[in-house]
Amino acid sequence: MAWERVFQDPAGRTIVYMLYVDNVRLGPEMAHLAGTEAVCRWYIDNDNHCSAPFVLSAAEASPTRYIAFVVVSMDHAESRAGGVTMTLSHADGSDHLAVAFLDEANFSRDDNFKVDVVELQSQAGVVAFADLHTASQVRWSRKGPVEPVAEAYFLDPAEDEQARTVYEFMIGELPTTATGGDVAEAAARAAEEAREAEAAAA
Repeated sequence: MAWERVFQDPAGRTIVYMLYVDNVRLGPEMAHLAGTEAVCRWYIDNDNHCSAPFVLSAAEASPTRYIAFVVVSMDHAESRAGGVTMTLSHADGSDHLAVAFLDEANFSRDDNFKVDVVELQSQAGVVAFADLHTASQVRWSRKGPVEPVAEAYFLDPAEDEQARTVYEFMIGELPTTATGGDVAEAAARAAEEAREAEAAAA
């Protein structure tokens, strides 16, 4: 096999953050949202990235297994700061349910995953908690030199080798989207769980 050159940003300022949301669980006062079809969405600079739909449950955490990859260039190789917004929204895009304003300074500075619990809030208080795992790697490419970017952007694992390598290691296959039937079935199951929980509490 011919040797392929791997390119990196010579200044070491350009990295890829791996943002993995393992699950989302409703806050104790938010059982009325059980059965809601929702998505997680990231916003950074002028780009955004959305998870596949999942269903909120009052009985247990809702697995999301959602990973996003974002390319960021820092002012200096050792500086890690910048705003990132995470939202919990209705799957149909009609409205945000909750939001969390995060700082890259709190993300992992290497490829060892750092685990944090993110509080997603609205004016009513804490709506949900998300288990967030973050890691980072130096941005690399076999296609050509890596240049610093003025604005952050998300990678598609189906089109980018670095993102695909990590995705297949963690998830085991390229991204797929849940079918409408899958989501509807999960929504009905979560709604039934919510009714059972309310009946037990009465």
